Amino acid sequence: MKKAFLYIRNCPQPPAEKSGGKCSQEKKLRQYCRLQHLKIAGVFSDIASAANFERPAFKAMLGCMEKNRGKSSLLLFHTWDRFSRSPAQAIEMLECLKGLKVKVKALHESESIFKRKRLPSKKAI
Repeated sequence: MKKAFLYIRNCPQPPAEKSGGKCSQEKKLRQYCRLQHLKIAGVFSDIASAANFERPAFKAMLGCMEKNRGKSSLLLFHTWDRFSRSPAQAIEMLECLKGLKVKVKALHESESIFKRKRLPSKKAI
C-alpha cells in the first residue's frame, strides 16, 4: 500500500477561509487517503510562512522521507500555496523530493500559484 505524508501549513496570521484551518485541511487530506486507499505515514503541521522551507514540521517530514527513501510514497497537501509561495524554492524542493522517490499532490491543483508562473505540472515531476 502506498504511503502518504500529509502536510498542513497555516500562516502565522488567522487562517484564510480559502485554504481552511488546520482541522479543515487535515480532514480533507484524510478523506482523500481513505478514498484512495493510502496509508498515512505521518501528519506534519506548521504555523509558518511559506516564503522558504525553514519550517520545523517540514524538516521533520523530510527526515522521515529520507528513512523511507525508495519506498512508494506521496506528499499530500491542500493547495500549492500550503507547500510554497516561492516558485524557485518550490522547484528546488520538488527536485529533492523526486530524488527521494516521493510524488507530490495538491488536492486543489487549480489554485496553484505555479500554474500562473508556467512551472512544471505535477505530472512532469
